[in-house]
Amino acid sequence: MRLNSKIRKISGLFMIMLVVGMILVTPAMACPAGTPCDFTASGIEKNEITGMEKYENIAFALNLKDVQKLSGSPSATDLKQIEDGAKVYSLEKTLEDGSVDYVTGVILPVEVIAEDNISVQISNVFVIWSDEKPAQVMSSTQIFEDKTLKELTLSRVSDDGEILNTQIVSKGAIIGDANADFFTTSTKDGYWTCVGNEIIDDCLCSVLGIVCPPGTPSICDVCLTLLTPCYYMPSILTCSPAALCMGLEIAVVMAQCY
Repeated sequence: MRLNSKIRKISGLFMIMLVVGMILVTPAMACPAGTPCDFTASGIEKNEITGMEKYENIAFALNLKDVQKLSGSPSATDLKQIEDGAKVYSLEKTLEDGSVDYVTGVILPVEVIAEDNISVQISNVFVIWSDEKPAQVMSSTQIFEDKTLKELTLSRVSDDGEILNTQIVSKGAIIGDANADFFTTSTKDGYWTCVGNEIIDDCLCSVLGIVCPPGTPSICDVCLTLLTPCYYMPSILTCSPAALCMGLEIAVVMAQCY
């Protein structure tokens, strides 16, 4: 994690994550008629994993080379904070033939830095995998400034070990930076294009500051509400709930394209 004398870092992020976790598992969103609240328009059912299984999955994720590269080899103290703030989910994906694919998703809060009442930058690393498919790893960096989501950048590690970046939001506007290298690989052509396009769709309403029509992704129903206090008083306390909510939605998108 980076240190800056002008920036105050709040070490109580773990407690924030616990509170946010309670928010995320409650039926806060408007549910489609006839479906349970934990089943969203994306077709992915989300169930949080806790206890020993949670920490086993976190350990697996942290041992991946791509995770270590994207998280910047944190110190032992920072690593403990990442482990404490991490969230693990079982993402149940219903396939076209009616069968269910069980995907594990891990959200690792790598960095939170804030300049009081000016801006907040939050970085998460996401890992998904299943018994049949290898892990996919990506990170996101979000900057909240001037009462809006100012920047959203996605990063991943290429086949040859290079960190690739693509910017989805810049200066508060959707730009969908067309970094061809980010979106294609020699073995998984099309996967990252799917991820980028789905995240743009998910983020559009929150960036515009409007409530999306029924049937749109859950980020518009839940995350937009959580962003409101962040817009008006940017701080780690006010922005972390929205960042984790967006983090879960990004993990769901990764599973949806998996």
